[in-house]
Amino acid sequence: MTDGPRSDASENRERTTPEEAFSILGNELRVEILHELATEARSEETVAGGPGLTFSQLYERVDATNSSRFSYHLQKLTDTFVRETETGYKLTYAGDKIVRTILAGTYHERPEFEPVELDGMCPSCHETTLRATYEEESLVVRCTACELQLLSFLLSPAQARNRTPTEIMHSANRYVRDEYSMALDGVCSECLGRMTNRIRPGREPVPKTHLSVHSCEQCGYRVTAPVELCLVYHPAVVAFYWEHGTDIRDESFWKLFEYINSDRWRTECLSADPYEFRVTMTVGDDELRVEVDETLSVTSVRAVETRVINDETS
Repeated sequence: MTDGPRSDASENRERTTPEEAFSILGNELRVEILHELATEARSEETVAGGPGLTFSQLYERVDATNSSRFSYHLQKLTDTFVRETETGYKLTYAGDKIVRTILAGTYHERPEFEPVELDGMCPSCHETTLRATYEEESLVVRCTACELQLLSFLLSPAQARNRTPTEIMHSANRYVRDEYSMALDGVCSECLGRMTNRIRPGREPVPKTHLSVHSCEQCGYRVTAPVELCLVYHPAVVAFYWEHGTDIRDESFWKLFEYINSDRWRTECLSADPYEFRVTMTVGDDELRVEVDETLSVTSVRAVETRVINDETS
């Protein structure tokens, strides 16, 4: 069998609409073609930017009744999910993303998660035992006493697979930390689009707090957190806690609520138009005072070392 002819498609072809893109995937053979191209790209023998698969190689790997039927479905995928090069067929960015989503079980699996108790502090009733449960496709961290929701983040089937509840929470915390770090840099963790930030006052039952709301201009994804959490990434804060025997980067986000809602961190709203805050962090006799503006940029850092001096007469 000889390789099929190269398509006449050009880069100037009109963009596929979302409706058209999803309709292209409504065929088992087409999904199989995408899977085989992904398998080839991820093979240990394939270097980055490898040649892909020729028409014949790809045809031999899938369950197609004849080459005409195979060619028809391959051409339907080409441009949107598959690109044809001089050396063979490869996945486009969209094709790679859709295959990864399928392999992760996003479309056809539901994760399993047994509730687990966590250490932390409720900002409303100050209960120190929290509970993580799976609710409506999300991991939700609530207070065991008043049921206040502290955190919520999506749980993917792949994230829950082959992990204990404790391991899932560790993975979730790692993901949330990275997600919020990207949001602070103005980058959406979902689509990599541009994120903007606004600050709003808290609502009942914790009205004295202030929240930063990061929204993606492209896909609309939102990340919301207390304004104080932006400081756990700042080198002065990391160094301050490191010098006192704590790696603040290892603390889970739900554990940080204990810092925010206790004497460990004291937050003052210096101005509401524009917003300015001062957060005083205390460890033993030492304090670190950090000021941030409405963009959550650190504008001032001051370390205060308090020493108890005993006057003795000679």
